[in-house]
Amino acid sequence: MSCYFQMGDQELWNPSNSLAKVFLGQAEVLSELVRKDSGLAGVIEDECQVDPSLFVPFVDEVVKVYQDSNNEALRALLKGFASVALVLVDRMGMEVAEIAPEFSEMWATEQEFRARYMPTG
Repeated sequence: MSCYFQMGDQELWNPSNSLAKVFLGQAEVLSELVRKDSGLAGVIEDECQVDPSLFVPFVDEVVKVYQDSNNEALRALLKGFASVALVLVDRMGMEVAEIAPEFSEMWATEQEFRARYMPTG
């Protein structure tokens, strides 16, 4: 079984159900941390709709918290989620605004690497 993360009819990612649950659980916790709606709807009939008007600002804020933190444990927890989320943002044809110049290469490398392991359809 798998779950389809979609923006309207556009398929963004097709992870296993267990991976989708982990990602959505992390998004829920991080949404509380950054005080922004994640833009991720609940899974209905193996589909999760992604609202770009909420998801992109949410990812922006998660990236900003990572970049502003000097706590390496927090950064480790945020980096994995943000890297996967940045792939989804890219597949939407959008960008996050909060990537600081000193982090741009790292985020680009993370995003490129993660995208290889994030199948669609």
